[in-house]
Parts: sequence; structure tokens; C-alpha cells
Amino acid sequence: MQSDSGIRIKCVQRVRICAEFVRSQVEALADSRDRYLLKVKCRWRGISAEPLWGPIDLKVKDIASDLHLVITGGESGPNTLALHPDWFRSLRDQCSAAGVAFFHKQNGSHSMIYDRDVDDPDWRRCGEVERQTPKGRWLNLAGGLGFHGERVLRIIPVSKKAAGRLLDGRERNEFPEVHR
Repeated sequence: MQSDSGIRIKCVQRVRICAEFVRSQVEALADSRDRYLLKVKCRWRGISAEPLWGPIDLKVKDIASDLHLVITGGESGPNTLALHPDWFRSLRDQCSAAGVAFFHKQNGSHSMIYDRDVDDPDWRRCGEVERQTPKGRWLNLAGGLGFHGERVLRIIPVSKKAAGRLLDGRERNEFPEVHR
């Protein structure tokens, strides 16, 4: 199905349940798509935020009460953007607070090896970590690839399989309850 604004909406028929999903990678793109999603009559609705290119605040958009599922995932393949794990955590926590199922598909093609706030709060080991990981990059919460900012991490490129699906040590495989 396609809306007047050219946004593609997938309708999935499974166990006689119609599900509407929009793909929302970043807040600005999500706003227009999510408003359209709420107009569609359907048994359950969801957002597929994969790849998740930045934080999404469901409270600001006031749509959490109308959602049943949020799917997140990282970008995989060569030359991919690095994704901050706090973006996934934030959506997971928002879904939990709103009673929305949360499914984390995969972490993408990067792995965090160093959390500056946790591993080195006085920043004394940053130079050493940088020398030990020449292919790594610094990533901050705003998505910037720089050393300064909030929640700075050192990430390295890895395969999608090596990055895995775990978020804070466990898989997130929630799915909305189906009422027939």
C-alpha cells in the first residue's frame, strides 16, 4: 500500500491478523510516517526502526499508546554507519514503559569495545585504546564520530554475525499477543 505522500506501508497477513508497519530510521522521517500509520485501521501497528540512525522518542510523538510492536536493528554490510547502543536501549525502555512489544533484530556491523564513561571516567586510557584499535572510531550519543560529547564509545567494524543480536546481554524477541 502506498500513501499520497509516497510512503510505502507493508500489510502483513499472518494468522488472519493484519499488521501495519512503517519504517522509521530517524525522528524527522518518523514523524510523517507515524502520523500516516495511525490513520490506518488495523489490529496492531508497529515501527520498524532498522537501521536505526538516531534516537526516536515515542513520548514526544505521543504514539506509544497506539503501537503494538517496535523492531530495531543496526545497519550491516560494508561502509555502514555506526549506531549507538543507547538508541536501542532508549526504545526498549520506552516500549517497556508503554507495554509495547520490542524486538531487536541485530546490532549491525560494529561492536563496542570501550565505553569511556564506564571503563575510563577520567579519560586516561583513551589514547592507549585508540592506538590499540586503529580501525576503530569514536562514537558519541548524538551520532557524531568524535571524541567529545555524551556517552562516547570506541567501536570497531565487525561482521553482522560477530556483532550479534544481544542487547545488554540478552536477546529481545518480544512479539504482540495475537487475539483471534
